[in-house]
Amino acid sequence: PDPSPSKTDPDVCEDSREDQLSPDGPERLKQQQLVCGEALHTDEMSPFTAELLTESGETSYRFRCPGPGVFRCALTGLVFVMTQEAELRYNTVQWDENLLQSAGRMAAGPLFDIKCSEDGAVCQLHLPHCDTKEALLVDGLLSVVHISDDGMSILEPLKITDTHVVLKVPHLSALGLVWDFVRRFVNLSLPIEAQVLLFLRSSYTAGQRAIRRRRAHPHPFLL
Repeated sequence: PDPSPSKTDPDVCEDSREDQLSPDGPERLKQQQLVCGEALHTDEMSPFTAELLTESGETSYRFRCPGPGVFRCALTGLVFVMTQEAELRYNTVQWDENLLQSAGRMAAGPLFDIKCSEDGAVCQLHLPHCDTKEALLVDGLLSVVHISDDGMSILEPLKITDTHVVLKVPHLSALGLVWDFVRRFVNLSLPIEAQVLLFLRSSYTAGQRAIRRRRAHPHPFLL
């Protein structure tokens, strides 16, 4: 007998649900385009203070985004454009100066290692920069480095504002701002605007009468 018209193919329904949940599904891609498009034309952001985590002496940040929107970290200045609820974890890591020099680049800010609990949940990332309006007029001075297991690549920003470099996120790993070495050297007189953080690394030296004196070594860090 012919099946009832009211029945549907269960395989088709299952495929449809999986397609909608997939990071590359049409519904998800449509939502990403909508959220990211709106984010480029708005200054409205939801500030948050991330949870600080300390493990083996290393500090990282954690925040669970409640849903789609634009969220700004009050501690680092990072801005995440989200398409759905997801948990973010991120921390700063050491730049490989030799790798940068081989590409004719120099660090222009911290290198952030970013992870997200959901693939495709972060569609844009805004990295804070310290360049003035005069410096931003220099074409090609500022770009973004993306470092992964496949190596290092240079990414062109979608947009550069007075405070941030806006980037479409290919996939999350280590991301940071870099200057073109030659352009920065030629324009060395251009000022920068930054918050300077000093990190103290302590060491001890033996003195007379076996008195140990503490000596602090400051490490400047620009944000």
